Amino acid sequence: MKKIKICFWVFAAFIVVACSKDKIGTWDGKSFVWFVDTDTTVLSFLQYDDEVKEATVEFELAMAGQTASYDREIEVEMSTPPQGADTRVEVTSAIVPADSTNGVVKIKVFRTANLSERADTMVFKLYGTEYLEVGDTSQLRKALVVADMAIRPGWWDDWMDYYVGTYSEERYRVVIAATGSTDSPAADGWSSSRWLLNKYLLKKYVQDYGPFYEADGVTEITFPNL
Repeated sequence: MKKIKICFWVFAAFIVVACSKDKIGTWDGKSFVWFVDTDTTVLSFLQYDDEVKEATVEFELAMAGQTASYDREIEVEMSTPPQGADTRVEVTSAIVPADSTNGVVKIKVFRTANLSERADTMVFKLYGTEYLEVGDTSQLRKALVVADMAIRPGWWDDWMDYYVGTYSEERYRVVIAATGSTDSPAADGWSSSRWLLNKYLLKKYVQDYGPFYEADGVTEITFPNL
């Protein structure tokens, strides 16, 4: 009976030590990063004054693993370059800051003349460095669309059609001018304070500066469900 108890405790101690070693081995390895959101990001200079000649887009990174007491860089390259020869973008930084489990990739976009004629698309991809490895392979690419014109965003769905109206470039221009953003006016939900504020801004903008018309110059742009 004593022999059985001794064997049991020896075996249990062995398991604890083995698990501890496995755990240490896992956390002593490199940390892994990936894009938090891989949905296509759209940047239109239409939201800025004419004097603005460049803008910065930020892509959030998530990380699994240990933090570090220093900034760590991750490599970012364009897996799909822009089609326009004049389109200019630069990766200015791609860092997980010290003592953080989140990072950010910053992309500088220049307002070139070709963007007012046609939108351009590029795809960025994460690559590992000596400090960081890449994580989930389905979260390593991020597309960016840049333009100096109105582009129908992916978030303009049936609910937007109901509350704001059927999409058109002219209607979208009014929304951007009123809210000061190319993001969804209801990004936090239709019952959110963000939508209530943007709803007010949109109504006031139309009252103060309207009426506005579609491209035919005849059809008035209205917002009956605001």
